[in-house]
Amino acid sequence: MVESAVLGVFCAELMVCVFTGVPIVAALVAGLALFIGYGLWRGCRLRELACMCARGVASARGVLESFVLIGALTALWRACGTVSEVVVLAAPLVRPAVAPLAIFCMCSLMSFLIGTSFGTAATMGVSIALAALVCAAARRMSAGQIASVCVLGFTPADPTVAELMSGGGVVSMVNVSLVVCLSSSFSGLFDGTGLLDGVRGLVEGLVRRVSPYAAVLAVSVPASMVACNQTLGIMLTSQLCGHAEARARDLAIDIEDAAVVVAPLVPWSIACGAVVSMCGAPAACWCAAFYLWLIPIWRLTTEAAGTRFGFDGGEGAHSAEAAENSSRAHA
Repeated sequence: MVESAVLGVFCAELMVCVFTGVPIVAALVAGLALFIGYGLWRGCRLRELACMCARGVASARGVLESFVLIGALTALWRACGTVSEVVVLAAPLVRPAVAPLAIFCMCSLMSFLIGTSFGTAATMGVSIALAALVCAAARRMSAGQIASVCVLGFTPADPTVAELMSGGGVVSMVNVSLVVCLSSSFSGLFDGTGLLDGVRGLVEGLVRRVSPYAAVLAVSVPASMVACNQTLGIMLTSQLCGHAEARARDLAIDIEDAAVVVAPLVPWSIACGAVVSMCGAPAACWCAAFYLWLIPIWRLTTEAAGTRFGFDGGEGAHSAEAAENSSRAHA
């Protein structure tokens, strides 16, 4: 009962912040205090709770490192002219008749160039080194200027150009990094205090009533809304749905088709908010994320068809596998 009340209060805080325009960091700070208070009520010491938070933040270390590299890279690409060159080369391709297709293809190529939606550390580290060399050789920037751009971002001298090209830098990623740190600390607290133990029981009951994927999807939606970032949303879904599938491979596919694509559909999640803020898109653009909506709809539709028409999917596949294992055991 207490656990449900704690989670309910935190969800209410998130909703209030979203609809009133209060920075999401405020709700996360309040949530951290709430979860620590729950841990103290359970008898945990403050030092133990701090260690739980530290373990949660450590699990998102790779994401935080990527944020630092992204901030430096986006600033240096502006400073060395890479972004300007991409705009010059791409502008002739974006004609009204093929604008949606051209934009989609260019975004796909950029994702391929960077490696992931946020970028991997190895790719960023090489794209940063080259950009710094171009800044020094072509733009005649000193080492101090390059370092300043990496940290504070790039601002062109021409005010007209500055409106389009300013930005980047490590400081531009401070807010999203705070969100990741705070929300990741929740993972450690949830695991250490047992706050989600009761929810796991509900999930197990849900798995018995619907297909495993439907259960994983049902869990991933509130998990992504509470987590505020893709990494923690995946972690929470994995913690709660660890026994939904008989094989780890099947669970991984379910989470890929649920938590991974649901997180960018949450407007206040870093997976959506960070990308939207970096490209200056309207906040409601997630409604048009057709591919993200299509995957869960397709999975649910095919599983429903498999259950109705007797295709090899959903619970039928697990039943067949169980029967096969049973026959082998008797043999």
